[in-house]
Amino acid sequence: MALIKTIEKMREFLPFNAGFTYADISPLIKEVEDEVIADIISADELATLQAAYDDDTLNAAQDILLEKCQRAIAYLATLKWIPFGNLQITSGGFKVNKGEHSDVASQWRVDNLEERLYQEGFNKIEILLEYLWSVDEGTFTDWDDSDEKLNHRNLIFLTAKDFTKYYNIKNSYYVFTQLKAAMQEVELMYLKPQLGDDYFDEIKSEITDADISANNEIIISLCKRAMAPLAIYEAIASMGVQINHMGIMVFENSPLQTTRVNKIAPDNRLSYALRQAKADGQKHLGNLRAYLNANAADDMYPLYYDSNLYNDPDNADSDEDDVNDVDSGLFGWCESNIMVLLRQF
Repeated sequence: MALIKTIEKMREFLPFNAGFTYADISPLIKEVEDEVIADIISADELATLQAAYDDDTLNAAQDILLEKCQRAIAYLATLKWIPFGNLQITSGGFKVNKGEHSDVASQWRVDNLEERLYQEGFNKIEILLEYLWSVDEGTFTDWDDSDEKLNHRNLIFLTAKDFTKYYNIKNSYYVFTQLKAAMQEVELMYLKPQLGDDYFDEIKSEITDADISANNEIIISLCKRAMAPLAIYEAIASMGVQINHMGIMVFENSPLQTTRVNKIAPDNRLSYALRQAKADGQKHLGNLRAYLNANAADDMYPLYYDSNLYNDPDNADSDEDDVNDVDSGLFGWCESNIMVLLRQF
């Protein structure tokens, strides 16, 4: 069985016409459950929910969980159906659906629908996760014991809505999922070296356990300010390409499009966006270190204080680069490619 059993239930979420049947989409509903929903709530919790639904023994929490799963399934199953929607698969080959008073939808209309389904379907997944995080432990015991519960709390950013506060991705959980690999890279290559192994692990553990101290809330906020633009910087080169069975593909638009089209950003604007994202991220990394060095000695951040990363602000230069400080006694400028050094008196 499935978590959506009738076309009437599908119509509660999407406006399918009267001729659309459950048989048209039922195989895709099961695919979404196995590929997406099980990855969120775990296969065991999905089986428990399915059994309670089939036996009509859902409790109040399961009723809410079922409805949130169904909303995501409806959008994502319809997204999977799109490639088949304008075709009939017959023994004589593929045929185009046409009726006396209808025609095949133009590509731009299909593209608009697909974009909307991606946006809404993945945002429903985020809502589903937020519900699971909001309930008391023991409400869904199979999920509590699953790897999936940990897998979706293994980054400093947990939601697209939170990421959008620091870099505008329009609350798109689909875009957020595309950025996850880059976020992992930023955590390991940029943030961990700034925090130290032990303190980094403490912060990640508190995020996983949803038990963050007030002091670490401040640090996590500073980390996010650096992490968001740096994730964009790391990810942006790969977001305009797709790797499939044909190789590495780039996205372009047909000149025959008759409506507004999306175009790949020109090189100059893309280069500017990359430079700005990297500069913003590095600026906030500097702010993070400056805050830690200024406050760690007050026993607020003992793991950082005890690491070899801590710099006493009374002994270090204010910008931590040991270059051209007011009290350094040395400054320089470049004139005709000759560096002139003068001793301050």
